[in-house]
Amino acid sequence: MVKKLFLFTLMFVLVSALILGGCAKPTPTPEKPTPTPEKPIVIRLAAAFSPAEMIIQSMQELETTIPQETNGRVKFEVYPAATLYGFSDALVALQAGELEMTFIGRPSGAVLPEWDVITSLPFLFDDRAHLLRFMETDAYKHVCDRVEAMGIKTLTRVYPYGKENIMNSKRPIEKLEDIQGLKISGPPGGVLTEAYTLWGATPAPIPIPELTTALETGMVDGLECHMVPLPFTDFDRLTPYCTRCNICWFSIGLAASTKWWDTVPPDLQQTLQPIFNDAIDTWGEAIFAFDDAQFEIYKSSPGTVITQLSDAEKARFKDALKPLYDKLKEDPNIREIIEAAEATS
Repeated sequence: MVKKLFLFTLMFVLVSALILGGCAKPTPTPEKPTPTPEKPIVIRLAAAFSPAEMIIQSMQELETTIPQETNGRVKFEVYPAATLYGFSDALVALQAGELEMTFIGRPSGAVLPEWDVITSLPFLFDDRAHLLRFMETDAYKHVCDRVEAMGIKTLTRVYPYGKENIMNSKRPIEKLEDIQGLKISGPPGGVLTEAYTLWGATPAPIPIPELTTALETGMVDGLECHMVPLPFTDFDRLTPYCTRCNICWFSIGLAASTKWWDTVPPDLQQTLQPIFNDAIDTWGEAIFAFDDAQFEIYKSSPGTVITQLSDAEKARFKDALKPLYDKLKEDPNIREIIEAAEATS
């Protein structure tokens, strides 16, 4: 009897299992997740230059070039007219890794003393070719190394904007005495301000957007300037006296946040580096030709008077700066720059 009961129970369990197994839903095979597209790296270039300036237009071309050359892995965005950061703020943001790129050179002189000397110390370089020769020296490479140690990587060489002139509304400047008493605008602080003081002029730094009004009202008499801004300003009308003297070299290049650049995959670094080099090289050649063309237009403006410092007068201007040169040479890093400039003259 017990044996029959056991067999009956076993058969009941087996039949129930078969019935339940037939009714149970099959376990679905998990689907493979759809791959998420790689999020592009975004490079923001902050600048204080006007959107109308050639350097900004050159950089905006990269907004198309860079995504194409990196197969969409990198997006490039240009923020002109200080819409993201001004010159000095951009450098601080680079150091903190809060911004990817900005310009380095004259704009950074207020923050980096070496750049102030290279781009603003009067008569350090004879001409554009001299500046470019200097950039092949160890002194220039050491500057780039020191800047990188501060968190700012120099991606490209710097190029001058054009031939710097002393332009004013009062009189021709043919000798040292002619500049004395004039109120001259320039970058605030730094070596150019000290140079004006040693020449007997009154430094009066005025922001570029306010310079037209300052010239019209007599707050300033003149400025150190190249010809590139003339199409966007009234400087040709307000400063009819122009002294061609290559006083110094307003130069810019591209710089990146070292902290950010180190996170960029090596293959992308190798792709981006020549793109940036080519863009600055192309702009550097074009802007110098543009400066020459604008000078020809300026010369034809009614009332314009062009003067050129003689070698003897240029020597007098530079001799007056001996106290400034001597003071700067007390810093071994800046002394290296000055000596390299003298050696490549």
